Amino acid sequence: VVATQSSGSSGINAEYGGVTCREGSEGSLRAVLYNRMYGAVVFFSPTGVEYSAKVVHEVERAVLFVAFGPTTEKAIVEMFGDDRRRVTCKNPTPEGLVEALELARQKFF
Repeated sequence: VVATQSSGSSGINAEYGGVTCREGSEGSLRAVLYNRMYGAVVFFSPTGVEYSAKVVHEVERAVLFVAFGPTTEKAIVEMFGDDRRRVTCKNPTPEGLVEALELARQKFF
């Protein structure tokens, strides 16, 4: 799991062995997506979607997008189209994220 976010910390790193890429670290995000086999990118905000768009567009393989809420899901659809695999957290909480990842695992993997 790769998480993009503006600030703060992410609990998914401990739970899922994930990597957090903060805005302004485009090179870090590019390295993670090109050199590792991650199945999902978690977006916590529309700003994170915008920040990540260039790098995510460069990646030719399909990844799952996880939106932390409906506003972020809308940004994903606007930036990447409606045909991408995605799930949205029903509740914008760490537990909601875990539930969304579990749903994605059942649905897509």
